[in-house]
Amino acid sequence: MIYQSLPDGYIGNLYSARMFNKTHKDMPVQLEIPKEEGTLEIIGKQPVVAKESYAVVTFLIKRKSNVIKKRKIDIHLTIRGNNQEISNKKTTFIGPLAG
Repeated sequence: MIYQSLPDGYIGNLYSARMFNKTHKDMPVQLEIPKEEGTLEIIGKQPVVAKESYAVVTFLIKRKSNVIKKRKIDIHLTIRGNNQEISNKKTTFIGPLAG
């Protein structure tokens, strides 16, 4: 099973992303998704990517099961460093078979 059934009627997907920092300063990183696409929770402490290095960030995206109408849904992820938008990525959220 690729998704998790969570309490209170939520479905969750667990993600892991490698974040690279090519600058000469440590950088706190924030991950965001649009509210209509669900909620995002960082697993562990808020990530800080060390200068000229990388960090692996693990996070959970949750959606209410009653809003899932398709098995696969595109999720648009915004990555921010030092409160500035760095990148936008698209990933897929997997839910139970609809219907």
